[in-house]
Amino acid sequence: MNYLGTKKIETENLILRPTREEDLKILWNILCDIDVSKYYLVGKFNFDWEQEKKWQYKKLEKANNKDVFQWSIILKSNNRCIGQISCQNSYDKDGNLQNDSIRDVGWFLDSKYHRMGFGTESAKAILEYMFNEVKIDRIDTSAAIDNPASWKLMDKLGFIKTGAIKKTKYTMLNDEVDCYCYTKTNDVINNLYLYKPELKDYWYEQKLLSDPKTMNYNAGWDVSYNGYHYDTGCIDFPKETWLIDYEKRKNDKVKFFRYIVRKEDNEFIGYLNFHLSNNDKYEMGIVIEDKYRGVGYSKEAMRLLIDEAFNVYNVDALYDSFEEARIDSCKTFFDLGFKIANKFKGKRFNQYINIVEICLKRENYENNRI
Repeated sequence: MNYLGTKKIETENLILRPTREEDLKILWNILCDIDVSKYYLVGKFNFDWEQEKKWQYKKLEKANNKDVFQWSIILKSNNRCIGQISCQNSYDKDGNLQNDSIRDVGWFLDSKYHRMGFGTESAKAILEYMFNEVKIDRIDTSAAIDNPASWKLMDKLGFIKTGAIKKTKYTMLNDEVDCYCYTKTNDVINNLYLYKPELKDYWYEQKLLSDPKTMNYNAGWDVSYNGYHYDTGCIDFPKETWLIDYEKRKNDKVKFFRYIVRKEDNEFIGYLNFHLSNNDKYEMGIVIEDKYRGVGYSKEAMRLLIDEAFNVYNVDALYDSFEEARIDSCKTFFDLGFKIANKFKGKRFNQYINIVEICLKRENYENNRI
C-alpha cells in the first residue's frame, strides 16, 4: 500500500481536495440535516457548533497526513463545498481493526444536491485512486437496508453483496438497524467479453439509441443525417432497417462492431466499434448504457477493442474525439496510452466548444503491454 494521502482529484463536475478550515462549519451544517446524517453518523455529534468545532479542528490537524484519505467535495459550477467522502480504516465483524490495506468508505452530500449523480461521480473517482494509486487490497463497507439510495449506489459501483447482515447503531436513530454488507477488490479486469450481434440481438441497439440518458453526449451537434434527434442525441433505428444494416456489417472488412457483454449474467451493457474513416484514419467509438456507467466497464471494454484492433486487424493507430470538458473520458483514454493529437473547435447547441482528438499509436500500445 502506498501512503499518498488526500490527493486533489478533479472530475467532470467536482473537485475533491483535503478538507480546509473554511469547510468545517459548512460540513457541520450539512450533517445537522437529519435526512443526511441519520444513515451516516455512528459517533458523537453536537448540534452546538461551539462544542462540535473542538473535535472538527482536532481532525483538521491531520487532514494532510499521508495516512488520511478524506476529501471535501467541491462543486465546480459554484465553488461550493457540498459534502465529504472518505476511505477510512475498517473493522472486522468482531470490532477488530483490520490492516491498512483493507478500508471502509463513506460519504455524505448536502440534500440540495441529492439525485444529481454527484455521489456516484465522487465515489468512482475515490475508488479509482485508492485501488490504482494507493494500491489498497479491498474495501469492506455496509449500507442500511432502509436506505435503498445507498445500497443501490453500492451495486452500481460494482460492490459485491456478501450475504451477511450486520447491526449498526447510527447516532441519529434510537435503535440498531440491519445493514447489507459489501466488499470490493481491484478485480476490474476479465468481467466482460465482446460479442458480434446476430440480427435477433438488434433490439438492444435500438433500445440504446432511443434512450435519452444514454445518448445525452450525442445531443446538440450540428450534424444532419436521417433519424438524428438534435435535442436528445437519440438516433432512430427502425426494425425494417435491421436486415440491411446486418448484411452491411457482415460484409464490411474494415469495420469492427461488437456488443459489450457482462460475463456474470450475459447482459448486454453497451457497444463499441472502430472503422476506417474517409480521411484514412481508424476511428473508434464506445457507448455504455447509462445504468452501467461509473464502474470501470468502459476502460475494460476499450482494452478488449484495442487488443482486437492492433492484434487482429493490424491497424497502425486508433483515433477518437470528444469535448475537452469530459474529464473522465480524457482520463480513461490517457490511462490506456492515448495522446492528444489535435485540438479544434466544435459547435454544440449553437455554442463553440473545445474538442480534443486523441490517438493511440501502435508503438505506444506495444510499450504499454511491456
